Amino acid sequence: FRANAVYMANHTIYNKIRQFGVADSHALLERIGNGMPAELLGRPAYEASAMLATNAATQRFLLYGDFRQLLIVDRIGMNVELVPHILGSNRRPTGQRGLLAVWWNNSKVLVDNAFRVLYGN
Repeated sequence: FRANAVYMANHTIYNKIRQFGVADSHALLERIGNGMPAELLGRPAYEASAMLATNAATQRFLLYGDFRQLLIVDRIGMNVELVPHILGSNRRPTGQRGLLAVWWNNSKVLVDNAFRVLYGN
């Protein structure tokens, strides 16, 4: 799966990787542009802002894998309902109306060995 694998991490993690070495820190990162490395160790590197920005113990902070082995399914259609009375934190009406929209999707890893996760120490 290495032929199609990419890195995925928070932008803060990529900044920490830049600090690994003093004299040759940019040897790990190639084509640094706009504050975001295009590649890490010769593989594409993408930002996932929802991933952890710290490498705390037992926390996942860097993903390497072939995303062609990840299936994302979206259910066609969206349900939208009118909420005639919005309630505030005191459970009293606020005088506002709203919309409740529900859209279903799911994902599944097709091959577990296609992904590797780096944990904090």
